[in-house]
Amino acid sequence: MWADPARGTIPLGWAFNPNLSDRFGPGLAYARKKKSPSDYFVAGDSGAGYVNPGNLIEPRKWSGLPSGLDVWTRHCQKYFKLWDISITGFVIDGLAPHTGDAVEDAYAQFSPNGVGLHFWAKGWGVHKGMPYIKCEEAIQYQSPEASAKSLLKFVGSQKLDFLYFRTILMTPSEHRQLFEFVKASPKGKDVEFVDPYTCFCSLRRQHE
Repeated sequence: MWADPARGTIPLGWAFNPNLSDRFGPGLAYARKKKSPSDYFVAGDSGAGYVNPGNLIEPRKWSGLPSGLDVWTRHCQKYFKLWDISITGFVIDGLAPHTGDAVEDAYAQFSPNGVGLHFWAKGWGVHKGMPYIKCEEAIQYQSPEASAKSLLKFVGSQKLDFLYFRTILMTPSEHRQLFEFVKASPKGKDVEFVDPYTCFCSLRRQHE
């Protein structure tokens, strides 16, 4: 996908897990060396590793262990700093319980420029300076035209829209086709596709 000819022609957020640097650091370094001005890096799958963060809070149903949230926070701070990441592309909650402000407070410490959510919130906002937005839908395993129809279902749902989508295993060429299908639709003529950092920055400014 990195070698796809359309990479660099559209804004994309690449959610490489920074933990991969323990196994394949040269790969992450190569991607940064070869990135285009339209390629941006965020963390995915909850941060520096795949967890359901709500399950780190006591009472921990299966293990009965003390809270692991502080350890998780320090772990993510290390890898986010190492790879100059300040956005968590999406948090996967699974069946973990919502924990109030505890997990959000943790993410504000290592992901200050934004976090994409599944179950924590409706819409978008700012938590202690950290912008957040609900991931409306995961787009995967369908044609760019079908993906565009899925996206357009959400356009116009509120007066001022910030819409955020997670795409899975789509090439840059497929993303570009998706963008083109959306823009060609009467409903999508005013849609503007931006990178994750621009999205969250705009969201924060709108909230001020």
